[in-house]
Amino acid sequence: MIYAETANGLKIKAGDASNQQSFRCPGCKSPVFLKQGQLKIAHFSHYQQSDCRQFSEGETATHLLGKEVIYEWLVNQGLNVELEAWLPKLKQRPDLLVTTVEGNQIAIEYQCSPISYGDLLKRTSGYEQNGYQVIWICGPNYQLKKRLKNSHYLFLRHHKRRFHFLYFDCHSGDLYVYDYIHYNRYNHLVAVCYRYSLNSLSWQVFKNLYQTGSKRACSKQQDKKRYYLSNKKRMALLRQQGDENKAFLEQLYCNRHPLAELPNCLFYLPTKTLCLQESAYIWKYHVLCEFEKKGSITLSDWTIILETLTVFQMPFISKEVLEQPFQTFMADLVALGYCAGVAENVWQQKKRFF
Repeated sequence: MIYAETANGLKIKAGDASNQQSFRCPGCKSPVFLKQGQLKIAHFSHYQQSDCRQFSEGETATHLLGKEVIYEWLVNQGLNVELEAWLPKLKQRPDLLVTTVEGNQIAIEYQCSPISYGDLLKRTSGYEQNGYQVIWICGPNYQLKKRLKNSHYLFLRHHKRRFHFLYFDCHSGDLYVYDYIHYNRYNHLVAVCYRYSLNSLSWQVFKNLYQTGSKRACSKQQDKKRYYLSNKKRMALLRQQGDENKAFLEQLYCNRHPLAELPNCLFYLPTKTLCLQESAYIWKYHVLCEFEKKGSITLSDWTIILETLTVFQMPFISKEVLEQPFQTFMADLVALGYCAGVAENVWQQKKRFF
């Protein structure tokens, strides 16, 4: 931690302290000691026997530096900001706490280390239930490369049918915004990456980037032609290992639906869905079976099907976003003449699928 208390209860910054003084933790009030080295900026740490859970231990140099850099940027914005503010009611201390002129309080967390879904949900709920807004800024360990990891899904956001994600590299001072995150027809993860110098951004612009992504129009032309998995690759599924694929093949066998005779619409590319672990042809097959059984299908039916699927843990993605793959598939079926919309979120079958 960057701040501690003196014996008199005064708040002191590690960079302004000396080893001739004694210090204590603002949370648990137990003694802490000053660390001043060359690899990390000056900070305080608990003694090994301490069982304090209010202040994280073993903070990395990146985390310590990141808090300082973001703090200086917020101060330069003219904002009322406190570093490592102790919130007794929550028994939490955000990395930074911004108080706006309207009196709103925004907790900012610079997340550099891995965090579990449960802890993220608990901490976010703790802030929000007590009237705090919260902004999670990912550190450089969260850089997005060739695939989305579970750690990325935790901080994924969505706005107007676009997934986006951002992280801040405190060493370069650059904020990276990955927008238009999706799978292309080769099942490769692609995104448009925008880089901004944090110091060039206003507080309002930063908040907009965080909540809605870049808002820039994508310069790449969308290929509207539909591609689907070749027959050769479909038949290769018969030899593919994995519990998910085996269960799919068993279901085909039980329903007497030969793999080679399944409709092409099941195998439109990409066969990956950003928010679901199952291959797209698997959940689409569930939809067609339900459709065929009833002769019609509704959005409520999709909600039930969704409960049988594995959704990635995405605390900042609404349930409405999970409806979009289904809605897109239904639009495909309507275009192919398989069904027609007869009411809002209700479709009637016009011809058989199998």
